[in-house]
Amino acid sequence: MIFGEPSNVVSKNHFAQISVLSGCDFFAIGPVHGVWIRKEFPLAHPPELHPDDNDVLMSRRHPERRDEFLRARRVLYELNHGKPYASRGRDGEPLFPGNWIGSLSHKDGDVVITAADRRYSAMIGVDIEKISRVSGNIAQQVCTELEWHVAKKFQPTLLPDVVLALIFSAKEALFKAHRPHGKTMFYFYDAVVTGLRLSASSEALFDIDLQVLRDVSPFGKAQQIFTCSSAIRDDFVLSLVFQKTSL
Repeated sequence: MIFGEPSNVVSKNHFAQISVLSGCDFFAIGPVHGVWIRKEFPLAHPPELHPDDNDVLMSRRHPERRDEFLRARRVLYELNHGKPYASRGRDGEPLFPGNWIGSLSHKDGDVVITAADRRYSAMIGVDIEKISRVSGNIAQQVCTELEWHVAKKFQPTLLPDVVLALIFSAKEALFKAHRPHGKTMFYFYDAVVTGLRLSASSEALFDIDLQVLRDVSPFGKAQQIFTCSSAIRDDFVLSLVFQKTSL
C-alpha cells in the first residue's frame, strides 16, 4: 500500500468495487481514500459519458489525455452510484458528486483520484509528478534557497531531483486543496517549506510542512502550517494534503 490500508465504507462500497480497474493501487490516510490507476492497466469498459463530459473528451486530441479523462470519469461516476453527471466546473476543476469532496491528478497516463465524505474532510489536494520530469532548471521558480537548505538539512541523503520533486508536488497538492475554496491564484512562493522528514511508517513516505504566507482560502490563513504526506513509488512522487472538519 502507498499510505495506508483502505478500511472504511468509502473504499469498500466504491473504489474497491471498480473491478475494471484491476491492478490499481488503493490507499488511505485519515478520512481520505484514493486509487492510483497505472497506465499499464487499460480501461476495459469505458464509461458512458455525460454530454458535457463527452464534449470535453472530444476536445482532447492526444490519445493519452483522452485515456486519462476516461479513467477519471469511470471512478467519479462510480462515486455517483454508476450514473454519469457533469463532472467539470467552469474553471475546469473536477466536481465530485453528492456528499463527496476530492481531488485528482494525472501524469503521463497515470491517474490518481482521492475522495472523502464532506462531513469529515474540509479540503483535499492530490498531486502526482514524475521525478525524472522535474528539472533542476525550475528550482528557483519553485522554492527559495532557504527552503532548499531546510529540505536538505532534514534529508541530506536525498538526491537533488528527488528533493525538488517532493517540494514541487507538495506545493501543487496544497494549491489544489485550497483553490476550490479560495478561488484565487496560488503561486509557489505563497507557501514555504519549513520541514521535511521521513514518516515513521515507511522509508518511502515523507511528511512535508508548508506554511502559507497569505490568506489563500477560508481554510488557509497567513502563517498557517499544513503537512503534506508524500510517497515515492518508482519514478513518481505522490502528494496529499487534506484538512479534517471540526466534527
